[in-house]
Amino acid sequence: MVDLNEHLTLLAASLSLRHGLPMEDVIVYATAKAWECQVATSDKHFLGLEQVIFI
Repeated sequence: MVDLNEHLTLLAASLSLRHGLPMEDVIVYATAKAWECQVATSDKHFLGLEQVIFI
């Protein structure tokens, strides 16, 4: 579990504008970027993004 703090919220907003991700997806993606980890998903919203393993 990760706190949705101000830094993460602003990062998520920036990424949402840049990539057009919906809110629930962009929070996951911003968390991965902030923690320098990868997202493993089959959600097509993430297709082609850095740090994403598309299954």
